[in-house]
Amino acid sequence: METESRIFESKILILDDDLAIGMMIEEFLKEAGYQMCRYISDSREAEQVFREFKPDLLILDIKMPHLDGFEVMERLKPLRQDSFVPILVLTAEAAEATCTKALSAGATDFLNKPMNATEALVRIRNLLEVRRLNAELESKKDLLEDKVKDRTTQLLQAIKEINAMHAQVKEAYIETIYRLTQATEYKDAESAHHVRRVSLYTTTLAKACGIKDNMVELLLYASPMHDVGKIGIPDRILFKTESLKPDEWETMKRHTVIGHDLLANSKSPVLKLGALIALNHHERWDGSGYPNGLKGKDIPMEARILALVDVYDALRSKRYYKPAFDHERACKIILEGDGRVSPAHFDPQLLELFRSVQHKFDKIYEEYAE
Repeated sequence: METESRIFESKILILDDDLAIGMMIEEFLKEAGYQMCRYISDSREAEQVFREFKPDLLILDIKMPHLDGFEVMERLKPLRQDSFVPILVLTAEAAEATCTKALSAGATDFLNKPMNATEALVRIRNLLEVRRLNAELESKKDLLEDKVKDRTTQLLQAIKEINAMHAQVKEAYIETIYRLTQATEYKDAESAHHVRRVSLYTTTLAKACGIKDNMVELLLYASPMHDVGKIGIPDRILFKTESLKPDEWETMKRHTVIGHDLLANSKSPVLKLGALIALNHHERWDGSGYPNGLKGKDIPMEARILALVDVYDALRSKRYYKPAFDHERACKIILEGDGRVSPAHFDPQLLELFRSVQHKFDKIYEEYAE
């Protein structure tokens, strides 16, 4: 109840040049219980009002005279650097180019015009909850290392870019994104580029498998969570540049169980899938994987897909023990083996599908290279 009360005490700033729409939104929010709302119609006032009002959420129209929504977001960037303030963009355009540009400029979510009242309240509630969680984490920032802050910023940006592929983001996906962000605020050894690439590789291979679109979309959001359990691995092991000792390797393998336990027991389908992937993505088709030594079809299909794409990206990326391999060599190792990696580690049917779509993997890697 205390949390719910704090949510309704949030400050919401509305910027829309259409007076009727702006006042309607303000009145609609007040009737819903959000009393601290402020509406302005002149985009030139955005910086000053934002600085004075200190909103917890900005509802922003895209098409406006003087300064459009993109220009407003650009001008507000300095004011949002030290405190995450979500921006809910109002747009009558669902074009991917518009969505991508808005996310790049700093938007957090979209709401189509005309608004659906129920959808609007759910999205606003979720974004304010994200804002609250972010504020709590900010209060503990003295406990975080600078490198962890950098990793968190990269991850948030990567997830926003993934969201740019969709005109609308469902409530469950928003929960997933920010639950993941909350967890990885503490530690993430992988780069934002790796997270983004793995997500796109996964959906590419899933589509080739004939997996239904709704499951492909779930995989898009769940796959970045495969290594979320690394937040529980000590830095001395996670960032070690020499070979791990046997006891250290056993500790490292625990990230699969930690990730599962972190994401399990959620009602969200995305988090349930994330838990499944986190636990099983290092299992191998021949039974030589971990943590449970599952074999063949006992390994969930989603984890089998992740296992293959994760190895591909690792081969393409520079590690302390190896240089970055080109696409041809990475494919050869996966399909033929090299002593360390064996085709027996992967689902044979997935290997054949990988062979047919591997050129798309190369394109994704080149587009999102380090």
